[in-house]
Amino acid sequence: CTSFWAIAKIFGSPVPWQTYIRTWGITYIPTLLCALIVAFTENYFFLFWNSPFWSLFFSIAFVGLLIWKAILYILFFMEVAQLSRGKLVGALVLGGIAIVLLASINMLIALKTPIL
Repeated sequence: CTSFWAIAKIFGSPVPWQTYIRTWGITYIPTLLCALIVAFTENYFFLFWNSPFWSLFFSIAFVGLLIWKAILYILFFMEVAQLSRGKLVGALVLGGIAIVLLASINMLIALKTPIL
């Protein structure tokens, strides 16, 4: 949240940090759903082993959640940070770099469920 605030500030967002803190939680709904699915499938993997239906279902669910998360990040920069056009694209590129760095930290400390 703080890194997105800093990125938005670089691109001229007038919104204070407190607003980011109050609205950041909406981007965690897909992450929570991913965490629940991962926990469920890891604990009960034997139910889904060699099942084409469940493989397809969970693959679609994960891709859908990732697309939802990306859309929420775009809306977050547009609506909360009040960025548009070139500034929005620049903020999304820097935000993507920040996400890759955080994902690398996740990998280094061996987290299976993303905290992004």
